[in-house]
Amino acid sequence: MDNQEEQNIEVQSDPYLESPKAFHLEMPLYHVFDLAIGVDAEKVYKLLSYSGTIDAYCIWCDKESVFDTQEHVYSSTAYWEWKKETGFRRNMYRCSRNSNHEYFIYYLKTKDSLLKIGQNYRGRRIQGIHTGHWAFRSRRWNRVIRIFASCF
Repeated sequence: MDNQEEQNIEVQSDPYLESPKAFHLEMPLYHVFDLAIGVDAEKVYKLLSYSGTIDAYCIWCDKESVFDTQEHVYSSTAYWEWKKETGFRRNMYRCSRNSNHEYFIYYLKTKDSLLKIGQNYRGRRIQGIHTGHWAFRSRRWNRVIRIFASCF
């Protein structure tokens, strides 16, 4: 391949890295990001640590609404520290129309990948795993996560 052909090759970016809404609410379960790719890793980090608002459909209000970030991962962690970390992470968004309307998104980070493993609302199952705060603190659940993470 000559130099001109190389310049014409367009790098395809993952569409779920385009916005916080796409990343957190539209990305399907079990979507994996390869964090060995530096550009993608930086975008994933920025989206995980996003603390702004997201315009999205609220299933309770039955209309578009603004969701405020209530919990986001890595808010005080530098990028180079985040790259070394592994484990389970959760983001939470609350509807600005009604504070009882909340979305929870769950991720599993290994050294070289990030996987979306769940998306719940108010502790009820939408898709993926059904979880509560207690599950992530239990030894049994942590063992399951370590076994699962070792597959990547």
